Amino acid sequence: LRRTHLDGALIMRRLFADLARFVEAITRLQSMHRGWYYKTWYQGVLKLRYDAATNLQRLFRGRKGRAARDEKARLKYAEWEECWDESTDSYFYFHEPTGQSSG
Repeated sequence: LRRTHLDGALIMRRLFADLARFVEAITRLQSMHRGWYYKTWYQGVLKLRYDAATNLQRLFRGRKGRAARDEKARLKYAEWEECWDESTDSYFYFHEPTGQSSG
């Protein structure tokens, strides 16, 4: 074989080696980009789940708080007992915890 053929083969070998390194670098970059993309996507999914759980907890605690408030108000007014006074033919209210009456 001639020297020019050997030089051409050597040049081709070097070009293919450079091309292989270039393809490997591109593959690494694509892998890094995909990793970043899916990490960002999954963080969004986690934030969505967190927000949904927080919203459910807020709704549950709000309902529970309103129920406690209503129960407290009901008990406050339940302490007063409506009674009938036969001597005056009218109603009066008796407060059980203190023993006071009104009317």
